[in-house]
Amino acid sequence: MRPILLAAILILAMGCLSTSDPIIPSTTTTTLAALCPDPVDCTVAEPDKTATTLPLTDPIPPVPTTIGSVPDQTAPSPTSTLPSPALPYLETFGPTGNTPCLADGLPIVRMYVKNGCEHCEWAGATFDRVAAEYVAKGKLRAHHWDFGTGDDKLSEVVETEVPKAEARLFYDSEAKGTVPYYLIGCIYSRVGNGYYIRDRIDLEEQEFRKAFDTVIAQSTH
Repeated sequence: MRPILLAAILILAMGCLSTSDPIIPSTTTTTLAALCPDPVDCTVAEPDKTATTLPLTDPIPPVPTTIGSVPDQTAPSPTSTLPSPALPYLETFGPTGNTPCLADGLPIVRMYVKNGCEHCEWAGATFDRVAAEYVAKGKLRAHHWDFGTGDDKLSEVVETEVPKAEARLFYDSEAKGTVPYYLIGCIYSRVGNGYYIRDRIDLEEQEFRKAFDTVIAQSTH
């Protein structure tokens, strides 16, 4: 009986040793969801990004009926935004592949926003100040369209509706109904801000100036 008993004990021990440990579910998804207010945005955003969604009635059907706001973006690649060694490297704006859009021979820069958008307000005043400086020097034309009010914040006239031609540039772009959206001379663009996450409005201003200088140089040669 002893050999049989020992064999039984040995079999049970081997069975216990070969049993797999239970797999603990990953907590990565939970952590990301906790960091991002919208789990959907977390699935498409790069690390250290957040997003919010704001409603917007579409003035030109059929196009998206919501405008969201996204934070920091980066350009696709250094070579794609460096036209020549004489021009500055754009860190956050990417090329559109389009030809320059001009008014009186000057490039047109645009910012699209919606009132109440936190990311828009963060960079809006700096964009306006820098753009107004370049406009005053006769270097470019600028618009700051607000889909909430219809007004161009860089115009002395109070508008109540974004012109269809201006709105179409936004809806036909890669913005996909997302603000803030920047269209620099129609040849560079960006969805969201470049340095919002780091709260570096000084770097945002530098990037605006580099983008303006680049599009001016490319549009006038």
